[in-house]
Amino acid sequence: MRGIMLLALVAAACSQAKATSQTPDDSSPPMRGSLAEELSAEAAERPASGPRAEDVFAAFAREHEPVAGTMQVLARPVRARYCASGRTAAGLGVVVCEYDSEDAARRGRDQSERVFGRAIPNRTLAVHRTALLTLTRPTADPAMAAEADRLSGLFQTL
Repeated sequence: MRGIMLLALVAAACSQAKATSQTPDDSSPPMRGSLAEELSAEAAERPASGPRAEDVFAAFAREHEPVAGTMQVLARPVRARYCASGRTAAGLGVVVCEYDSEDAARRGRDQSERVFGRAIPNRTLAVHRTALLTLTRPTADPAMAAEADRLSGLFQTL
């Protein structure tokens, strides 16, 4: 019984320390309801500027290879207005997030680095106009890095 109490105290202290050590820049705005409600709200509030996620995926399909399994993903962790993800045939993860401004996209890139940088290696992040492209390589293989470089370069031309 004493062991369980000690474990509970340690867990509570760890969560308290994590909560108090988090900087305002590392937190996402609170959700506006369930996950489905949040995704619906993000889809309804997409910015008018671009490039839009669908345009990026279409350009990749035209110029390189299709991005399969595209779907909306939660934008709040990187303070975006809207995000969509997919994967290339080679396994490269592709996420496009849309923002109100280029400055907001840069802040989203910085937020992504702070929140996910250590946990998710082999990432390439690129800002172009009001969008953030995140490419996640499943390995550090040079061929995957070359594919990420090609897609990042193509993204910069949109």
